[in-house]
Amino acid sequence: SLAVLQPLLQFGASGV
Repeated sequence: SLAVLQPLLQFGASGV
């Protein structure tokens, strides 16, 4: 679960 959330967090941190 976290493995998929980690990359998602980066996407969100991108500022989208």
